[in-house]
Amino acid sequence: MVRHGETDWNRDNRFQGHADPPLNEAGRAQAQELAAELDGETLEVAYASPLERAHETARILAARLDLDVQLSDALREVDVGSWSGLTRTEVEACFPDGYRRWLEYGHGWDDGETYDELGVRVVAGLRRIAATHPDGQVLAVTHGGPIRSALALARQKARTAPTTSYEAFLARVGGFLRRRGFDYTLTTEATRAAWAEVLADMASLEVEGARGLPGRGPGGAARGKHSQGNPAPRSARGKRE
Repeated sequence: MVRHGETDWNRDNRFQGHADPPLNEAGRAQAQELAAELDGETLEVAYASPLERAHETARILAARLDLDVQLSDALREVDVGSWSGLTRTEVEACFPDGYRRWLEYGHGWDDGETYDELGVRVVAGLRRIAATHPDGQVLAVTHGGPIRSALALARQKARTAPTTSYEAFLARVGGFLRRRGFDYTLTTEATRAAWAEVLADMASLEVEGARGLPGRGPGGAARGKHSQGNPAPRSARGKRE
């Protein structure tokens, strides 16, 4: 799974959700960089969120990797409702109670889509994709929220007892990353080391078999910083193998 490249809204730290800003030049360069990193991988097909920032990232990757791109609504970002287009400062001013809940790793916006609704949508879509390509490796270009949904499913499968609350798990992952101000760009040795630390720390959350970890927040960028809008595309697999 790959998170899309940077948009101007990512750069300005705006909630994106279902809004459709395109990649900026930095985001296109990030996608090209990731395409070079993935060159040589055996991939059957690419799926992408229909939102332009993910679709364009997928097109850039597919051109280098010689893949067809299929769109899947299941891979859309979470709908953040009236928070879409607002910065954190603006959200805090307009929706102080919701913003406080969000800072405490709960559900913030009162409209739009809940994280549980997101999880149902994404997991069903990923299962359909997996059933269509039972023996192949598939590239899925999406957003931070859907990647977290996949991670939550991996965590549930790794445990003997099911997770009782998907949102509670998101809260743990979100707090885990935000406390570290985590930047998961995978192109520098420093961040690769940080990624290794994250994977080690994830053992304490009993997440086994997960190959990457997105940042918390509604509309981030592919290899970017931890929350809803910072730079750069990256494969959710963590280190390359």
